[in-house]
Amino acid sequence: MRTFIYCCGTRTIHSGTLMLPCVREAIIEASKAFVNMDELMERIQRLPQLDGDRDRVVMWETGRFTYDQAIRAVGAAIVTVADEAGMQVAIKDSRTAMVALLGTDTLSPVVVARVAEMAKDRDIPVLVDVASERIRICMRVCRWLHIAE
Repeated sequence: MRTFIYCCGTRTIHSGTLMLPCVREAIIEASKAFVNMDELMERIQRLPQLDGDRDRVVMWETGRFTYDQAIRAVGAAIVTVADEAGMQVAIKDSRTAMVALLGTDTLSPVVVARVAEMAKDRDIPVLVDVASERIRICMRVCRWLHIAE
């Protein structure tokens, strides 16, 4: 792969983030053990087999992003919605596991705070991707979702 110098901020798509210490520690700990690769591969193949569990991730039509494959890789189906009514129907589906939103999606028909309210009533987590945004945007999202800053 070709390397490059990226001078425009932190973007995860350009590997512009650092691993948390707990992640590095987990990698180091895992590197101290041996596993049978056939057994590991057998278990990995079972990961995306959700068999009717909560296997749907709801996203806005306008908010699809390059990490869609990561959602599908774990066996989830992406359900796209166009408006608040569609979001409400999708969230009421008992198979909905999560709502995934881009924090900077200016085309989103409903603000993050409203989606968070709808999802909270159904105990459905909301993932808001603001990894590369300015910290004030992240702090605003934390307030929407009632997360301590």
